[in-house]
Amino acid sequence: MVSIQGSFRRRAALALLNAVASIIPSKLARIRANKKTNRSLARQFGDLGSDTEWKSLSVKGLENESSQIFGLVVQTIRDINGSINSMLLAGEAAAAKPIYAVIANIAEEKITTAGLHGDADHVWNFEQPPPDMGRFHCVVSHAILEHLIDPYRHVRDLC
Repeated sequence: MVSIQGSFRRRAALALLNAVASIIPSKLARIRANKKTNRSLARQFGDLGSDTEWKSLSVKGLENESSQIFGLVVQTIRDINGSINSMLLAGEAAAAKPIYAVIANIAEEKITTAGLHGDADHVWNFEQPPPDMGRFHCVVSHAILEHLIDPYRHVRDLC
């Protein structure tokens, strides 16, 4: 039996590595990098699964870039299991707060948004240092890494 924390780490590692692989210009190189990454992670962590397992949990029709919250993201937030007291949505508009509040089972007031959306709580160009926003129990940065010049910096800034 895999622990929830271990399962979360596997999915987070896979999502990060796949996002980084997606910035590789050649489609064939991306496919090879993704396959190699998946095999390596499977050896290290066991069965990784994919979003097909949680497709029914996806929230669609949103006004964000991907127009949805993938089921994998929904399940990962739910796996945190009630310990979320505050959340940062990096790159999401404030209009997404009610949906994430339901997913995380927290009050909308405990969710902060940051990015370049006109309704974001904090303006943040992710290529620049982050504004002072405090600390958060959970950070969701959905569909951002593949657009950044330095995705590693974004991950460091979020930490």
